Formats: sequence, C-alpha cells, structure tokens
Amino acid sequence: MAQDHPAWVLLGIRRYASLGMALCLAGWHCATPRDDDGAKAHLAPPRASNVGLDPNAAWGAPAGTVQRVSSHAAEALWSFLPPPTQVRVIVGSGNKVLVHHQRTEGGAFRIDLTAKGHEWARLTYQLSHELCHVSLQYDRDPHSHRWLEESVCEAASMRSLVVAADGWARKPPLSHSAEYHLVFRHYRRRVQGELLPLTQSESVDWFSAHRQQLARSPYNRGLNRRVALSLLSLVGDDRGKWEAFLSLNEGTLPHDSSFEAFLIAWSERVDAHGCRLVVSISEMLLGAKQPVSCE
Repeated sequence: MAQDHPAWVLLGIRRYASLGMALCLAGWHCATPRDDDGAKAHLAPPRASNVGLDPNAAWGAPAGTVQRVSSHAAEALWSFLPPPTQVRVIVGSGNKVLVHHQRTEGGAFRIDLTAKGHEWARLTYQLSHELCHVSLQYDRDPHSHRWLEESVCEAASMRSLVVAADGWARKPPLSHSAEYHLVFRHYRRRVQGELLPLTQSESVDWFSAHRQQLARSPYNRGLNRRVALSLLSLVGDDRGKWEAFLSLNEGTLPHDSSFEAFLIAWSERVDAHGCRLVVSISEMLLGAKQPVSCE
C-alpha cells in the first residue's frame, strides 16, 4: 500500500473543490468537508447497520462521523457478500488490521483498524477486508489453504471500494461530500498499483511457481493481490458468484488435504452457478489438471 501522508484540511469543498480534489487525488488525506461559511457540514442521517464503534478507540475524527462512514463501508461490502447469519461487529483502532478470534462478551466480532483521522477510503478498504473474513466464517474450518480466503477478501475489499464510491456519488454518508467518490476510485487504483490480472496462459505457470510460497505465507499481500485481481475478472459484479465464497470454510477436510481436494469439497457445497465459479478458479490455477466437475 502507498505510504501515508499527513492530513490536509480542505476548507469549503464547494468553493475550493478543484484544489481540494487535486490534493486528494494526489494521495493526500482529506478532512471532513465544510460548508461555504467554514462551519463543519451537517452529517447525513445515520444508516441502519450492525456495526458499532469501540467507545475507547482513538480515531482522530468525531465518533459520529466514523460511525457513519463505517456503516457505509459495511453496507457496500454486504451488498454483494453478506454474512450468512446476522452478525454484530465492534470496530476499534489498533496497531494492526485484524478481526479477533475471540468475540466480545455480547457475541460481537471485534475488528481493529489502523486508519485514523479522515482516511475514509482507507477505512473502507480495511474494514471491508475484515468484514469479508466474517462473512466467510474465518473461524470455522482450520484448513491449510488460507491464502485463498485472503485473496478473496482482498478482491472483496477492492470491489467494496468501487461500490462505496458509487454510493458516495449518489447519496454520501456525509453532507456536501459527493465528490469524495473520486478519492475512493483513486484509492482503488493505488491498491492495485501496476499489477494486472493474470491471463489464462500466465496463471497456471504463476500458480505452479508460487503454490508453496502461498501455503507457507498465506498473508503475503503481494501474492494475495495478484490472485485477487484474477478473481475479480472471474466474478465481476455477479452476486451469485460472490455468494459462492460464503461456503469456502464450511468443510471438514483434514488440515493437510491437498488444494485439489479442497476445491472438490467446496464445489460440492455450492449450487450449479457457484460450482461453475469453482471450476473457473480451478482452471485458472491448475489448467488442464483441474479436478472439479459440476455434473
């Protein structure tokens, strides 16, 4: 991810939109929009959400503002990758981005983010990734192919940035901030960087060369992102395909089962539409040796 920069306060987003947005798109963080008279803009009404904030977290921004942006981020992710059951999430701040394995006393998932201040695109990206793990039931099957879940959640967080940008353009969660959709789209491009999706002719050889490294280092973000871009090219905005990922961790295979066995077991847990996605992923990574059949 690109290096963080100190926050700039952009005054009067209407009066100085061109200058302010130029600074934002250059990678500088943007502060809460303000009205023409310099007063802090009124917040849009909060959206219904199962996401709350840790009251002890230090955000560097008003908690009510962070709550609205967090709810907007959750709705973006859940619009195409909803959790299979009703969940509650408490979002806090920390030194690492993670979803804790131990829930709160009330049964809520606890997620820590490193985004601070008014880094709304970064917050959306981080929160979407961790909410994806919640949707995929990360705490169920301790299989040895976690790199695939990490890659799926990297793809989901990139997709969520686009969905959030579209929502921000139509009905932003903060008043007078519709132009922020450009910041979200720019951040999405920063996340991808110079990487491109692997072509079918490249992907089999690439996976063969990196398969052991993925198994040893499932949280290698560079490798995860390369797989994620290829997954995005397969899934797009097809919600039926996205929902096939919800059963990724529902298996009961032995921990040392092969990736081929893992894919076969996953294909047997999804409907015909989802099975075709599993076949596409299997073909992308294994080529002619892929073992999945939907018949």
